[in-house]
Amino acid sequence: LLILNLLACILFVLSVEGYSRILWLDVVIGTVFLVEYMLRVYSEGDRLKYITSWYGLIDLITCLPVFFEIALAGTGSSEIFRTIQVFRVLRVLRFARFLDSPEFFFGKVDVVQLQMMRVVFTVLTLIFLAAGTFTAVEGPQTDDETVSSFAEAVYFIIITFSTVGYGDVAPTTEMGRWMICLFILLNMIFVPVQVSTLIRLTNERVMRKESSATCKACGWGFHDDDAVFCKRCGDKVTRIMRKKKKKRKIIRPHTTKTGKRSRNDGVWTDDEKISRTRIRS
Repeated sequence: LLILNLLACILFVLSVEGYSRILWLDVVIGTVFLVEYMLRVYSEGDRLKYITSWYGLIDLITCLPVFFEIALAGTGSSEIFRTIQVFRVLRVLRFARFLDSPEFFFGKVDVVQLQMMRVVFTVLTLIFLAAGTFTAVEGPQTDDETVSSFAEAVYFIIITFSTVGYGDVAPTTEMGRWMICLFILLNMIFVPVQVSTLIRLTNERVMRKESSATCKACGWGFHDDDAVFCKRCGDKVTRIMRKKKKKRKIIRPHTTKTGKRSRNDGVWTDDEKISRTRIRS
């Protein structure tokens, strides 16, 4: 499914750039997604809860547009195809399911590393959604053709999100302007939230290493140094006695006036005492 999701995103990019010969492959992937959605609904205990959940809505929205496109192929309405392509760009959100738990990565990542992946995923997803939507609205398949390719749309979105704004590319339609405004607001909301979560998890990991009090009842380990009771459940906390690391004392060997080091690291031998006396005399 991970490879199919990636392939579906690639097919979307090709479709908004005008490649129509790949429609059959898009139909195959849409059919697989539809079968997967039906199996998930059938296997869920609370089916209504899954259908109305975030992932249930995303699975349904991403598998139906290709069939609507086939059904409305004879109408010839460009506005309808634009709307369908905008919904197809949401396929990239299917990757969010793989970042729910560290268990997907076989337990080899901790919560901080997983949150780093979520930050990167959020940024890349917003760029892909905005660029794909802008290409569908003002791309090579439209009358306006503000951008000639998906890559040019990605360039425009990155410049816009970074507030540089060179001005060489700008939306010309009302729908394109409102779309850019929407994605700028989404970028201002979701990226800071993910970054703040990453900072909080990093600070908690540092505090967990430095904390010397842990509650056996609830496992909470973020207490003050003089805490006696847990601030979460009220149970008595347990102090962890940490062993202080002893500093290694480096003893430098003494040298004689002849330039030779003492063999016993600072303790003169009888031969060295005799040679030292002879040198003085």
